[in-house]
Amino acid sequence: MEKGRSINRKVIIFILIALAFFVGLLIGNLVVSGLITGNAVSVSQIDKNYSWTSAICQGNKCLDVLIECDNGSVKSLTPISDFVEFENGWKDTRDLDVEYCE
Repeated sequence: MEKGRSINRKVIIFILIALAFFVGLLIGNLVVSGLITGNAVSVSQIDKNYSWTSAICQGNKCLDVLIECDNGSVKSLTPISDFVEFENGWKDTRDLDVEYCE
């Protein structure tokens, strides 16, 4: 009989903890206008400043560059390698219709 009471107490404690968690979540959700995380980062606050590397090729010569973007515009193009020259007849198989900054 003592073992049954112990299990019942554990179940009741678990239910109370789960209920307290969900009540807290509900109250918190109402306080921050429906957002669990609040407005720590909103989409409108994210700027589009980033950089990436790419090879720019003309014919069979290529140059690696660092492309820095600032809100959709190219901020700078910095060479990060010397020209690399491939054998005659080499073709760049990449998609050449590239937007450097979006």
